[in-house]
Amino acid sequence: MNIEDLLPKLLETTRRKKITWHEPMDNTFVSRIGDRKFQVGQGFDEDSGETYYRFNIYIGGGDSPYEGRFIDSMVADRFKGAFSDLEELYSEARRNALGLDKVISDIDDELDKLLM
Repeated sequence: MNIEDLLPKLLETTRRKKITWHEPMDNTFVSRIGDRKFQVGQGFDEDSGETYYRFNIYIGGGDSPYEGRFIDSMVADRFKGAFSDLEELYSEARRNALGLDKVISDIDDELDKLLM
């Protein structure tokens, strides 16, 4: 088993809201299971003009990114790695951390009221 094998389960547990994410810094989302911390982030390579995603695993440390004992990492851009899986995990972690489903639902409810 390798780090990429975790992505489908992590994505599904995020979709089911079984784990929560928070955003301690721009474009980086952190969650944990027990003393294992994982983070997914988005970056932009100015030389290539490409977006990339990174996924890191730590043991211990606080809720800030890069704290704890580093265990493993992966980086993917659209030319290599699990780009679509990391892009989807980043998107779901962002939705979770920012509470976007509730915000969108609340806006929809308010618009319905205005249309009555």
